[in-house]
Amino acid sequence: MRPMFSYMGAKWRIAKLYGAPTTGLVIEPFAGSGCYSLFWNIPVAHLYDVNPIVAGIWDYLIKVPESEVRALPIDFESVDDLQIPQEARWLIGFWITKGNVHPNKTRSQWARTYRNSGDCKVWGEAARARIASQVGRIRGWKSFNTSYENCPDVKADWFIDPPYTVAGKHYPHSQVDYVHLAEFVRNRKGRVMVCENGDADWLPFKPLVSTRANTIKGVVRTSAETVYFGGIQ
Repeated sequence: MRPMFSYMGAKWRIAKLYGAPTTGLVIEPFAGSGCYSLFWNIPVAHLYDVNPIVAGIWDYLIKVPESEVRALPIDFESVDDLQIPQEARWLIGFWITKGNVHPNKTRSQWARTYRNSGDCKVWGEAARARIASQVGRIRGWKSFNTSYENCPDVKADWFIDPPYTVAGKHYPHSQVDYVHLAEFVRNRKGRVMVCENGDADWLPFKPLVSTRANTIKGVVRTSAETVYFGGIQ
């Protein structure tokens, strides 16, 4: 499956580098756009996020009928004008901005530029059709609006992608006790994958890949992605 919405720090493009899941359950304690589970077509995934907007979108997508998605409006000035569930407004709001941590109410300059591109860059018929074709494949997923600390102590593939110690300051819930999180990570049953970048040292991270980050004022930035693999087998 492909991304359901754009979100800062999404891992869909590099999800293959973490390897396929080895159990029947994937848990993402910092879910965001859930791209590890989407890339690997996971039938059972538990998504946890303290951001009520993110958790609400996922709860909506897991339960919404395909026909309702296909009827979502394409043309509008502001999502506030749409007579649809709030969660659907948030979903569309992430499609009219790019790699953001908040959904927009109106189209960004980027979204206006690509509005008539006919592909899945921005909200339109192609994006709506993609989502509609995929919602039936995530009926076995669950969404929880709560902290990673409340995840169950069960064997699973744990994809842990928290706000980064330096680059994560833009997230609305960026305050993380990394000492506590490191202890949480070390006590997970199953296979554990933890994402970070740069010189983070709260776990023994290893280099994974250098990726292209958002371009700011014409300057192309890169992100040195690192990873920790662990877990109790």
